[in-house]
Amino acid sequence: AYNMVTGTIAVSMNRMAIDGVTYDNDYEYTNLTFKLFDDTENPNIAGLPGSVTQNIIAITGIDFTVTDNRNIASVTASWGSISYVGGSTYRLTPLVQIGTRNVSVTATDAAGNSTSTTISITIAPFK
Repeated sequence: AYNMVTGTIAVSMNRMAIDGVTYDNDYEYTNLTFKLFDDTENPNIAGLPGSVTQNIIAITGIDFTVTDNRNIASVTASWGSISYVGGSTYRLTPLVQIGTRNVSVTATDAAGNSTSTTISITIAPFK
């Protein structure tokens, strides 16, 4: 949820540019109305399983979704790489490294709110 704040502001300027044209006069605007939205909601990460096992010769990306009431600024992983697929879908691609890792995936919105989730990824050796 976010809170809406409404108020007025007085602005005075002596130079104004519109579409690349500069005007040198005094301009004064009063009682301008503006609205600010205070975003307090964390993004939501969905679709990541708690754990996954992949063979080292067949590593594939793991798709998941990130949604928010405003705009997503970044999605990061503590191990592997994140790529944007489209819409609200992202892909976590594990590194080619045998072993098990707990990977933290973090989504941050434009207001700085963030959420994290953890997935355990096991990369098994070739048999």
